[in-house]
Amino acid sequence: MDEESIERFWCKVNKSGGLPALAPELGCCWVWTSGIDNRGNGKFWAQGGTHRAHRLSWLLAGRAPSTGYIVQICGNPLCVRPEHLSDSVRDRRKRRRSVGRQVARRCLECGAGFSVKPSTAKRGLGKFCSKPCLRARDARLSGDAPAAASRFWGRVDKNGPVPPHAPDVGPCWVWRGEITAFGYGAFWHRRRSTGAHRFSYELANGPFPPEAFVCHRCDNRACVRPEHLFLGDATIIMAVRDAKRRQARGVAVGTARMTDADVLRIFDLREIGLTQPDIAVEIGVSNQTVSNVLGRRGWKHVTRPATASRPGFHR
Repeated sequence: MDEESIERFWCKVNKSGGLPALAPELGCCWVWTSGIDNRGNGKFWAQGGTHRAHRLSWLLAGRAPSTGYIVQICGNPLCVRPEHLSDSVRDRRKRRRSVGRQVARRCLECGAGFSVKPSTAKRGLGKFCSKPCLRARDARLSGDAPAAASRFWGRVDKNGPVPPHAPDVGPCWVWRGEITAFGYGAFWHRRRSTGAHRFSYELANGPFPPEAFVCHRCDNRACVRPEHLFLGDATIIMAVRDAKRRQARGVAVGTARMTDADVLRIFDLREIGLTQPDIAVEIGVSNQTVSNVLGRRGWKHVTRPATASRPGFHR
């Protein structure tokens, strides 16, 4: 091409393009700003015909003419920077596998450009270019406890309702942020979601074993007031559950085949001398079910009036 055409060619190139996600070490792309063909490549009119812009750039860089493909190893079809071009079959195959399957990202810690799979970006991951950057970010944010506490208390409403069964503990402090499907507040801290009530207890009382339960005196799962919270284990949780009758039992159980009246009838039939197999046939349940009722291993919540035991029968 003549000097005028070469000058006209480079006037249509923006040499301040962004860093390529696939190969940031190659430097910024030189982006073609004029016409584009149906494949997304730049096109340039010269010598009585239309030419691919990146192929002309290849020739202008003094490289040997190629009869095969010339691809942008940076993944940008509009890039005409000679250092980003290759006629290698291997580079062409690598680009075909990569282009359209990567999402450009920038590291939140060091600011370097990198790429991740679309599925990773969709899940909100892929924010750091390497594990050292991720660890550095965690170490820096974990020491910023005052900022986390300020962000936490900014989402708390301290004018919540007073629990009717325990008015002496005062009103609840209701979490106004994200609520899980189980009714508990969720707070994002140290790159993970934690229970808002657990974070509140840790702020007020310091670290506690991760296997411990943080329980509510007010029975309000969205409450984060430290005075309403206490530590417990599985035994305490089950004792509180039974004391407050939160466990489904009796006819409330979906698989129940008896009613409270049937249980009382089992005791009456036993009092008049029927055996357990006969009672099972009469009620329409298994012999084991009758044994569990008489042995107080099942339906323990059903109480019957105190009656004198018949001689010879044991309950």
